Amino acid sequence: MTARKSLIVCAALALVGAMVAPVERASAVEVTAYTDVSITGASATHVTGVNTAGTISGYYLGGKKGTTVEGFIMTGGVTSVTTVVVATATGTRVNAINDSGTSVGSYVDRKGNEHGFIRTASGAVTVLDDPSLVTKGVHSYGTVATGINSSGVVVGYYYTTGPDKVDSHTYVTHNHGFTRSSAGTFTTYDAPDAADSALPSVGTRLFGINDVGDKVGAYTYNVGPELGPDTRNSGFEVTAGGTFTEIVHPTSTLNACFWTEPHGINDAGLIVGDAGNGCAGTSFGWLLSGGTFTNLVYTDESGEAQYTLANSVNNAGVIGGTWGSGIGETHGYTATIG
Repeated sequence: MTARKSLIVCAALALVGAMVAPVERASAVEVTAYTDVSITGASATHVTGVNTAGTISGYYLGGKKGTTVEGFIMTGGVTSVTTVVVATATGTRVNAINDSGTSVGSYVDRKGNEHGFIRTASGAVTVLDDPSLVTKGVHSYGTVATGINSSGVVVGYYYTTGPDKVDSHTYVTHNHGFTRSSAGTFTTYDAPDAADSALPSVGTRLFGINDVGDKVGAYTYNVGPELGPDTRNSGFEVTAGGTFTEIVHPTSTLNACFWTEPHGINDAGLIVGDAGNGCAGTSFGWLLSGGTFTNLVYTDESGEAQYTLANSVNNAGVIGGTWGSGIGETHGYTATIG
């Protein structure tokens, strides 16, 4: 690692399940008022964003077999839901929404490739394909728009899946982050020391941006054989001025099983995301405030959820995410910080 990076690894609170005993800390941020968000008739609902007006973005599994992916915009509760499906797409996801009601997402075409899009509040859709994406000689490819701020600046990532740069007989997904200005100019962003060859997925992905221009994302980098597996999946924040800070949840260790992914950031610098152990198949959401992690646990009258994931946080301190029960239910939720 180089001197240009700083590192956030802090005490965690209220950890999900029995992974680690909770750590008591006076500076903990309280997350309250968890509210279920479920699309009627859907087999699964995911909340990806909430703007300050309370408009919710997300996607759900619908169709006759419950496997069709469709985006949605929700205003005023489940009775006011607009389904978002890009024409000719086999699946559509809405990944974020800003305060003007403009949303971003991605869709899969009939060849299995992915494309980003911007959708205005009135429903006009503009397709986004990163111009740096070279599709020749790859198996599949895509552009994914994941975040948008009030100025219309979009973040996301593009990827190709194809022969590895080291071992051409192995297929690897190579990711690169991007920022798209409101005027339509794309700028590629690769985190310092991001790996460009390994298994199964390498590179940089951007997930969220605030109105200041600070961004959050995740990347893969090489850690060396003395630490076990060769790669690590970590989160990061990069400020509008270019300062890079690695974000690692304290339950993570230096190997390829554990991962940390920041998904959203608001103007106050509050960050939300997920972490987990891919080898054990566990994951949980968290809030990072003032250097302290608070883990998220959706609760209702039936008790705690099996898992609670976090996708966004707005300037009013409202978190949007997904929770799941032990009986196969997957729902969206909103929660309030404070």
